[in-house]
Amino acid sequence: GGEEPRVFDLSVEVPKGFDFRISPSYGEGSEIAAIRLEPGVTYGQTIKVTVGPRAWLVPEPGEYNITVVASSGDIKNSIELKAIVTAKFDIEVMTTSGRLNTEATAGKDNYLSIVVTNTGSADLEKVIFNSKVRGTPSGWSVTFNPDTIDSLQVGVSREVEVNIKPAKKAIAGDYEV
Repeated sequence: GGEEPRVFDLSVEVPKGFDFRISPSYGEGSEIAAIRLEPGVTYGQTIKVTVGPRAWLVPEPGEYNITVVASSGDIKNSIELKAIVTAKFDIEVMTTSGRLNTEATAGKDNYLSIVVTNTGSADLEKVIFNSKVRGTPSGWSVTFNPDTIDSLQVGVSREVEVNIKPAKKAIAGDYEV
């Protein structure tokens, strides 16, 4: 309405620990704080609102309310949006020694320990261990104790014993497990 173009200030209300950017729906890189609307135009203007947590924060999974507000003088309106943060599942596996190799004797049990750490943002359920020997030589076995971790909480580590048993007639050399 009206006879003159009107400038609407734009703002975004975000949860604590989040930042936002408002940009035109076209083009990349430019940020805006207001939008100019022409009177009598029958199509809407669009903007792009980008919301995310600050780089050093990992938000808890859940729903977060976001309000986008446009105002010009006594005219004000808003829209409620919802951001849904899902869990980040991540796991780290390392040997207890930090080495990525070991020696094994053919036909014998050869043990090493690995540490499994939940580095994600949600608990892990039913972590199952299995292996494959590259080149698939026959007669090899690789077993884990335990072979399953029922639940691994965020930030928690568990030690797992690995038994690599090469075939009795394995040829000396390098193998990848």
